[in-house]
Amino acid sequence: MLSSKIKYYLLVTANPLSDSEAAITLFKIINRLDILSREIKIFLPGFHVTGNKEKDSEAEVNARINEITSYNTQENNADYHGVNPIYHTYIESHGDIYFNDVDFSKFMLDFEDSCSKFEYCGRTELVVLPTANGKIMNDAIVSFNLDDFNSTKRRNDIEEFILSVIKLIRKDEDRNTLDLISKIQETYVKLLKDKEDEDSATVVLRLDKRLLEYMKWREHDEIFFVSYSTKDEFNAYAFKALLEKHGKKVWMAPDGIPAGFDYASVIPAALRITTRFVVLLSHNSALSDWVRKEIGKAITNKKRLDGVFLDDFTFDDVRNYDHLDFLFESIQLRYTIHELFNNVSVLINFLK
Repeated sequence: MLSSKIKYYLLVTANPLSDSEAAITLFKIINRLDILSREIKIFLPGFHVTGNKEKDSEAEVNARINEITSYNTQENNADYHGVNPIYHTYIESHGDIYFNDVDFSKFMLDFEDSCSKFEYCGRTELVVLPTANGKIMNDAIVSFNLDDFNSTKRRNDIEEFILSVIKLIRKDEDRNTLDLISKIQETYVKLLKDKEDEDSATVVLRLDKRLLEYMKWREHDEIFFVSYSTKDEFNAYAFKALLEKHGKKVWMAPDGIPAGFDYASVIPAALRITTRFVVLLSHNSALSDWVRKEIGKAITNKKRLDGVFLDDFTFDDVRNYDHLDFLFESIQLRYTIHELFNNVSVLINFLK
């Protein structure tokens, strides 16, 4: 029994770029879902409506589309390593609806950082977020895999399940207990009609093994994770080639992201399977939100961190960036890219 009332929010992790039928289904019913939810807040990260064709002028709609597509070129997003960031469809009542993978990935990575009990693994999920006093009850978060409804005969079950959840939240009279969570779980299992699926409400299917298979690596291999700014792509790929020339396995985006998976789900998996994290330090990476997120997650995963200074960056430059100066305390080895390429003994020491 809790002293304050519980308020429930819903989060839908639907990425139509992941080839998930469930994500596409949700994408097509987004306007109905928005109206149906009424007072219940549903977060649909990455989704943008360009406007209602009956109310907005063509110029207004085009301006909104330009705003969405230009989002990826903004300073904080320019380092996103995604290949195909935009997906769109047309809905009669709303006009074009766009999905921005950069926006989605940014939200999911930030949400993972703020809710330690939640882990996004690339699935299309309905996440139930109980809150009290305006704060998410982290230990009470539950997620439900909507990809379990992917078969044709079960496609409508996605809509039925979400509607059931909304109805249960509205009918919940005793708002100071978490009994509603078990009711939602019972509804989910009943819809799936299979005891084996009961576990899918709680078991998180990580991408670690899938990623190892994709890269053709084995568990416990020594693997380098290279974090860099897209503006330093030449140096990043040269550095990757240098490591591979000396027999090292290197994971680096976007090459290490399997088709059908998104940046937000693969990065955490890549960090788990790698043993060494190397960040290429430059003014570009110092300003990159994505590099900062990767460093933060590497520290959270207790990875060994090494720093490689590019030609235009020095240790003194680090002190000009407060966040980098703080994070740099976790970096164990510091080299310049020049000495790694031109001094064999230094390179050997680094590889050890």
